[in-house]
Amino acid sequence: MHHDPLTVFVSSSMDELADERRLVHAALSEFHVEGWLWEEDAGARPEPIRTTYLDAVKDCDIYLGMFWLRYGPYTIEEFECARQHGKPCLVYEKRVGLDGRESALTDFLKRIQQVDSADSLTICWFETGAELAKRVKEDIARIIADDAHAARRWAQAEVKALKEQSPNQQLVRIAELRTGTFPASLVLPVLQNAYHAEADATIRHWIAIWIGQIGGEMAFDLLTALRSWEETRPHDAGRLFALRGIDKGLSICREN
Repeated sequence: MHHDPLTVFVSSSMDELADERRLVHAALSEFHVEGWLWEEDAGARPEPIRTTYLDAVKDCDIYLGMFWLRYGPYTIEEFECARQHGKPCLVYEKRVGLDGRESALTDFLKRIQQVDSADSLTICWFETGAELAKRVKEDIARIIADDAHAARRWAQAEVKALKEQSPNQQLVRIAELRTGTFPASLVLPVLQNAYHAEADATIRHWIAIWIGQIGGEMAFDLLTALRSWEETRPHDAGRLFALRGIDKGLSICREN
């Protein structure tokens, strides 16, 4: 089974958007999505620089471009390569202090977002790094939710990461999934896998309650199935504690 995380190629002028690149990388890491940054991932290679960055674009799952003032020919080439290879492209434009923007960049941004062009895309504006990180997380979540292959890859990576964490870390991550950006249709299968994979009754107890807090028919059906599974387990204090969590989750679902 393929457990490699989704990869996002992060493209921009490195110097002028260095802080934003770090924030985007951190935001992607929260979702167990791998951000490919030249300064972090290129390393030393026997291939030419151009081959290295274009191969990384071709190998990525999603292209993410950020633009502000400078027109970087290499950055533009990365974008064009992503489009040629059918990558989902997310483009963000920093809208602060635009007096110093190079005219070539202005023309480029106008070209790629022409309203009447089938090849155009929608650019997201931002002013601060925090705003950018929030937008990126929302947009990546939307792509994953809309792409069945990406959804499987993301879910597999989440489950793998949960199995490698301590119980306390698992609780923190499950809480993040419950309250985060991803829709219930993605989160619930991850929680189901985590429930079956985790022997600790405390984890099972809280997963069940948080499934109930997500709510909806899918959550109710999942909790009902988990209760049937739990009843096949050995009779001990852990099983009873997990069942109490399931019953609490079902109660929350009914109230909602």
